[in-house]
Amino acid sequence: MTNQTTSNRAKFAAGAAPIALGVAMLATPSTALAQEGATQGSAPIVVTGTRISRPDLESVSPLTVVGAEEIAATGTTRAEDLINSLPQVVAGQTAFISNGASGTATINLRGLGSVRTLVLIDGRRLPGGDPFATAPDINQIPAALVERIEVITGGASSTYGADAVAGVVNFIMNRDFEGIQMDAQVAFYQHNNDNEPIQDLLDSRGFASPGGNPVDGFTYDVNLAMGAGFDDGRGHVTAYLGYRQIDPILQANRDYSACALDFSATQPSGYNCTGSSTTPAGRFLLFDSDGDGLGGGDFTNVDGTPGAFRPFTGADAYNYAPTNYFQRPDKRYTAGFFAEYEISESIVPYAEFQFMDDRSVAQIAFSGTFFANNPFLNCSNPLFSFQQAAAFGCDRDSNGMLSAAELAQQTDYVYIGKRMVEGLPRQSDLRHTSFRAVVGARGSISSDWSYDVHLLRGETIFNQQYLNDLSTSRIDQALDVVQGPNGPQCRNPANGCIPLNVFQVGGVTRQQFDFITVPGLQDANLETYVASGYVSGNMDN
Repeated sequence: MTNQTTSNRAKFAAGAAPIALGVAMLATPSTALAQEGATQGSAPIVVTGTRISRPDLESVSPLTVVGAEEIAATGTTRAEDLINSLPQVVAGQTAFISNGASGTATINLRGLGSVRTLVLIDGRRLPGGDPFATAPDINQIPAALVERIEVITGGASSTYGADAVAGVVNFIMNRDFEGIQMDAQVAFYQHNNDNEPIQDLLDSRGFASPGGNPVDGFTYDVNLAMGAGFDDGRGHVTAYLGYRQIDPILQANRDYSACALDFSATQPSGYNCTGSSTTPAGRFLLFDSDGDGLGGGDFTNVDGTPGAFRPFTGADAYNYAPTNYFQRPDKRYTAGFFAEYEISESIVPYAEFQFMDDRSVAQIAFSGTFFANNPFLNCSNPLFSFQQAAAFGCDRDSNGMLSAAELAQQTDYVYIGKRMVEGLPRQSDLRHTSFRAVVGARGSISSDWSYDVHLLRGETIFNQQYLNDLSTSRIDQALDVVQGPNGPQCRNPANGCIPLNVFQVGGVTRQQFDFITVPGLQDANLETYVASGYVSGNMDN
């Protein structure tokens, strides 16, 4: 039975003849052809699958098998890169996702969702990788010990339940490794920034266009594998250690990702560079007193002229793409072992343990007020210029003075969209620490029947720090400014409030940004328990 903190499921896999509950597929297209090939002395039949014990069975589901040679030939250091290259796989969570990243690597068969794709190691479940995105995290898999990968896309929900509707991916490990082997690999990306149509779009919008042929995104991967048999080959232990470091790539380094592309029917390239209306200069939407119409106008600050407004245009849109990570930085440590000992043909106990600690940082564009602040500004705010005060509906005289009665006057609705580029981009610091332990036994009941039972315990500890995002309550507090004895000050000085000057280009200081920034913290863990057993055999007389 399986029990997870996010969903309680009970499953017991019990075998039935002629095959056990599992995934089955033969390398030959039919039994007749297999028998004919055998009589003609052809090459031996290769049997793959999770729990196949007979070579004369067929599977109605398509099965793809990727062997160790193919894995080595790709030169990839991430399991998800290899899996995502298969046509039946739609990329799930990968190192190339920053906005909305969970910090995991998941598999999404046929685009049905990662939680509908079952991931196994030697036919036993890989636990969920994140408490809030419970699909298995294949960062836990030691790629250096993968002997082959079996992918079945015909669905296996009748065998494994709803989480196998899309199919099953089974990683077969090399449990018979002998000796000591150390592998080290360095990988990188190289790109020629010569996409002229995209560069023309960037130039037309005034966005920075990357040039040259950058070499970046280095990945350093070191793995140590050790294996030995003992007691005349009746027992065997395989252990591994791994370290991987991935350097970041910014979208600013690639011409095709240096701006957010949208479809355009007017551009020759078919695309247009889009931007955000929350801009570094600031955008001010002035509504009438009822807040149901744009009565006062749509303005932005003028660069180089403090306290001056001009009408906002589409050309003022902010290019939010460059600061996003194209590839997230990541650092991962792995360790574990696989062991078994044959007491007799009927009893072969086995155990395995896996550990992973992975930390990744996702970065997206600078945060901003996003028109979410309190729309009322007080006319006594000394940071307004005369022109701005008039635009905000404050009735000041020619000297910019207010009467005592007008000091408490509020403006009409003013929604502010100010991108806080004076600070730091938003970052999500994601850390996953996982453990997986299995104990079990397998063996023969008779010449035709065998069994396999095991207990599995998995746990993932999750920690996230969300940095450089803004607090709307502190923004409201910092926008409510009055003239104090030593200059502008917050009406409510709690928490060390610093007035927020969004009314001129460059008016926001790092101290102002630090006050309105509040980090977000999140801690959780996901526990998985599995008790499984099956019996398989031949019912033929």
